[in-house]
Amino acid sequence: MTAAEIRQFVDASPFVAFRLHLADGRKLDVPHPDFIHVFKTDPRAIVESERGGWQFVNLPLILTIELVNHGKRRARR
Repeated sequence: MTAAEIRQFVDASPFVAFRLHLADGRKLDVPHPDFIHVFKTDPRAIVESERGGWQFVNLPLILTIELVNHGKRRARR
């Protein structure tokens, strides 16, 4: 995915929590826009965990984004 595609989810109003599905099988939750930073000139993002810590994520390795809202889930490709 591109930075612009991910920013659409981060900047959505109202914000809806989402889950990143990565090529290696990992899933990373983004419960609030403060939990992710998408760089302007780098094809990576920093995703913070609710339990503490953070991870660099290469944007091209994000396969899908799943919206998580009130128990309903919807995947977007």
